[in-house]
Formats: sequence, structure tokens, C-alpha cells
Amino acid sequence: MVGACLLLVCSAALAADPDTPLRLPETVIDAGDGQWRATTPSVTHIDDVEADAAITLDDSLTIVPGVYAQNRDNLAQGLRISIRGFGSRASFGVRGIRVLVDDVPLTLPDGQTELDLLDLDLVDRISVSRGAAGALYGNAAGGVIAVQNRIAMPEPYLGGKFETGSHGLQQLRVEGGRNLFDVDTLGAFRQLRQDGYRDHAGFDSHLLNLRSSLATGFGTLGVDFSALEIEADDPGALTDLQRREDRRQAAPGNLAFDAGEEIEQQRVALRWEADSARFSRLYAVLFAGQREFDNRLPFTGGGQVSFERDAGGLSTGLRWNPAFMQHAHEIDIGLDVQLQRDDRSRYNNLNGVRGALTLRQDEDADNTGLFVQDSWTLNPNWVLTAAARYDDLRLEVNDRFLADGDDSGERDFGDWSYSGSLARRLGQSHQLQARVATSFESPTFTELANPAGGGFNPDLEAADTLSYEVGISGDFDNFGYEIVAYRIEIDDELIPFELAAQPGRSFYRNAGESRRDGLEAALSAPIGDRFTIGAVATLSDYRFRDYQRGGTDFSGKRIPGVPDRHGALTLDYAANGLTANATLDVTGKLFADDANTQRISGYGLLHLKAGYEWQLGRWRLMPYAGVRNLLDKEYNDNVRINAFGGRLFEPAAERTWIAGLHAAIF
Repeated sequence: MVGACLLLVCSAALAADPDTPLRLPETVIDAGDGQWRATTPSVTHIDDVEADAAITLDDSLTIVPGVYAQNRDNLAQGLRISIRGFGSRASFGVRGIRVLVDDVPLTLPDGQTELDLLDLDLVDRISVSRGAAGALYGNAAGGVIAVQNRIAMPEPYLGGKFETGSHGLQQLRVEGGRNLFDVDTLGAFRQLRQDGYRDHAGFDSHLLNLRSSLATGFGTLGVDFSALEIEADDPGALTDLQRREDRRQAAPGNLAFDAGEEIEQQRVALRWEADSARFSRLYAVLFAGQREFDNRLPFTGGGQVSFERDAGGLSTGLRWNPAFMQHAHEIDIGLDVQLQRDDRSRYNNLNGVRGALTLRQDEDADNTGLFVQDSWTLNPNWVLTAAARYDDLRLEVNDRFLADGDDSGERDFGDWSYSGSLARRLGQSHQLQARVATSFESPTFTELANPAGGGFNPDLEAADTLSYEVGISGDFDNFGYEIVAYRIEIDDELIPFELAAQPGRSFYRNAGESRRDGLEAALSAPIGDRFTIGAVATLSDYRFRDYQRGGTDFSGKRIPGVPDRHGALTLDYAANGLTANATLDVTGKLFADDANTQRISGYGLLHLKAGYEWQLGRWRLMPYAGVRNLLDKEYNDNVRINAFGGRLFEPAAERTWIAGLHAAIF
């Protein structure tokens, strides 16, 4: 079984990102007393994340099996990440996946996630949990991406980075830090702009991050602040004919209506972690943020969207390691409270000019989640883990535009989530685990929009998930591997579609019953002292099982938006300050509609990257360069699901280059 799966990985030619070496789960944590902590093979840790020659988060996620990303080039829509198919339906941003940065959720209580506040140069570690994680994280936790940022170094430093590249790419970044009055402080400012590969695809963004931490007698206190401004045009999707005529053109409607967005956002978080002799961890995080958003869509009626959002919450928890019933336990208890308040308006879009008001409503989301997990060491080779969580989620709309009637309403999506796993240690370096878990995913405010008029869609329900998986992971000397097989059963899966009168705007419906079967594998091995080879592979068979609509039976059809296979193969070199990488990124075919009539062919991409670092006194310098899509392949950056009129394709850039210099003085 293991040998066949590893052969499958290599034959599929699937691989990893140059700057983010694969770190597979470690099983042995205390050789002294023989105790060990079970780690699931479906969790991947990415250490020492590099951002040079990488603009979006997907460059770092290439090495994670089960993860598929689109839309890296359209900042107006945002990077679309899916984990085992969760998130594939998103028309913009991230759905179905919880994203946290330093324990602060970027995911809102209604399930929306925007990645705009991420500064890749600050990221120190990324942990990706694949599969249902509702028992710990609640709503929209089909997978979890947890990001840990760097803290300030003890000695003062000042650094900067300048990048330039294809299609007018320019990035300027400045970072500095020092300890002042026993407070470690770090500040970073980034300006990123590009004209874009396609017409009407330019963007300009500014991001400021400030971090500070103070060690006290009762724990560590930290304060994080982020501020963001973005202006981005949206080139829209093309038909197949338009793509063949000129793949760099913008959709005519997007040009006529000046499609795009402007964003201003601020967020602050207060973090406290106790120094406790009784608990192995005791923490609290308090956070709040504000976001102003203006969006122009390519149609007239209600085609301009504007909202002001206030959001915040509290996360607190503890972990301790009691021993009772003659066994060791690791118990986690936590409480999450999140609030979201949106003042949303829609206006007619008169060829880019704001017209008459068509909608005004207040949207409130409140979620309270309480969870508990116990990892129970049955004996030196077996660990049993069980977790449960209850979420009380309420979404409410107060209609303030009564000219077309009162569409106020309220929906409750409270639900229980559970998980259980049994892990078996095989020797000192291998682990076998079986796991079953549930999760639920509510529609967001945007997804609850009623295609028949105002207010909530009364027919749209939350999706419920039951997931089974079995996996093995470990290492042979320096050869690390993981293999996971899974089945996911979903009731009321959320599927997007469009209306002729509002092209570019997605509405949603439920799909009855569906099932996802998959196999994931990853390996990493050194070749001598200077080379490392890595591979990841994902094979998936995602299908509707019971789905009828409009007299048509879609049962047995593949779920659109997710390829049947994807992954990568990588070769890294490092010696004497020189680093280099070659990555082959492979994606199989996918379908763009429920009926599977729109088949999108697969593709393979080759990327190269190299850099050299040297020390000159107090200066550390690193010039670097990279080429994406070296073989100049034509493929799609994004495929829109069930889009009206065949507007499915957002063509990706062909061969592009990027070069820069990273410098720091200590």
C-alpha cells in the first residue's frame, strides 16, 4: 500500500514550493518516559516561510496535499483556496475554511475570509489542517490555515526589500524592530502595485503592520495593529470565443461598468499568554476591526455595493495535562465569541457612476462557540482523542430601504460538531491514525441573498459534513512521508450560480447529497548534502449523489471547481549562500458546471527561483530572481462555476519574471 502510493506520487509528477520546505508531523515528544502525543497525518507544518519572489499565499501552500488555489492574479476577487473541495465555490475571497493569524481569526462569524491583511514577509510558520475541524473551530471549518507571524528580534535592525517584475509589478517594503523599555516592537510597511497581465487588471495596495510584546510577571502581553488600503480593477471572466480572440482583454461589461473595488481596513488585537505552573497553556485574545468597502459590478440594477463593517471578538482557552484513571490526558477547553455588524447599501451602476439607492440594510452576525478536547494516552503506543463543540450562530438583517417592502429577517444556524481519532505508534518514527469528524458551514450574508428579490433566500440551508479518514506518516532516516485516504459525506452542499440580469454576481443553492473520496500523499528526501527532492499528490473523486434541479438529475456528476488530481514535484539546492529551486506544478481536468458539459483541461507549469545571500559586516544582502511558467503555457488563473453565458475563463499570465533585493542591517 505504502509503496504503491509513493509510486503514484512520483508518477503523477507532483511537488513543493522552493522556499517552504515540507515538515511532516513528529510523533515522539518525550523519550524519557515513553509518552508521545498523536499528530494527525493530515496536518502539514510549513516552517521558515519565504516571501521573496512570492506575491500570494498559494506559493507557500503548493507543498500541501489536498490544497488547491486559483485567482492569484485578480486582487479584486482575492486568492481562492480550497481544501478537499471546501472553498471551491467561492466567487471571491475564501469560504469553508477557517484562517487564523496569531490566534486571531480572519474568518468572520458568517464564514467569510479575506486575506488582504497578510504580509508574507512577516510569516514565520503556517499550519494547514485538512478535513473537518468543526469540533475545535466551529462554522466553516472544512479546513484550517493557522499563520504565525514573526516577533521582533532582541537586537535592533532595519531592513528593506524592492521587487520589480512583469506587467509593471513593483513592491517596496520597509521593516524595523528593536527592544525599547523592555517592549519588543516591530513595524513593517509594504506598497505593492501592478498594471496586470490583462486589461483593466491593475491594483495598488498599502499595508502597515505593527507588533509589540512585553514579558511580565503574570505572562506575556502583545498588541498587534494592521491597516490596509487597496484599489483594484476587475477584468472579469471571458467566454471561450473571447479568450481565443484575445486572452488579455477584459470582459466588455467590466470595462463599461468600471468593475473594481476600494478597501480601507484596520484591525487591532490584544494577546495575553500566562506563565502558569498549573496549565501548560492559558491564553486570551481580544480583537476588533473596521472595514470600508466599495465595489462596482458589471451590471446596472444594484451593481454598486458599499458597506461599513465593524467586527470583533474574544478567544480564550486553557490546556492542562492531568493524570486520572491511571492514564495521562491533555485537555483543551476554549470559548470563542465573534460579532459582525455590516451597514450595507446597493446602488445602480451607471457605467461606473453611482446611481439611485436600491438597498440599505443592517446585517448582524453573532456567534458563540464552546469546545472541549481530550487526548487520552491509553498506553505507550495508543492515543485516543475526542472533541465536541457547540456553536450558537445567528444572522439577522434589518431592512432600512422600505420602498420595495420590508425584507427584514433572521436565520439561526446553531449546531454541534464532533471528532474522534485513534492513533497507533509504529516503532519510534511512524504513526497510523483513523479519524471521524463532523462540521457545518452556514451561508454567508452575501450567499444568503435572495435571487427572487430582497431579504434572505428562504430555501438556502447550511451544509453538514461527516468525514472519515485514515492515514500513516513518519520517516525513514531523513526520508519523510505521509499518506491519507478520506471520504466526506455532505448534505446540502452550497453551489453557486448566476442570473442573466446580474452577470458576475453569484447566488447559491443547495445540492442535496454529495460525496468526496480522496487520496493524499507527500514525501521529502535529501539527495546528498545540497539537494532536496519533494513531492505531493492529490487524487480526488468528488460527485453529487442526490441532486435534482429543474427536472434534471445531476446525481453522479462531478462537483465543479475542483480538479481530479493536482500536486507538485520540487528540487531544491542550498550551499554556500546560494539557494535555487525548480518546481513542476501539475493540475488535472475539472468541470465548470453542475451538468459537467464545460470541461476544463489540465496543465503543467514549471517555475524556477534562485537567490544568493551574503554578509558584509553588519549588512545582510540577498538578490533573487524567479520565473513563473517558464514554458509559456496558456492556462486559466480562475474558472467561474455555473457562470451565465459561458463567461467561465479568467486567463492567467504566460511566462513572467520577478527580481528583487532584500537587505537588512543589524
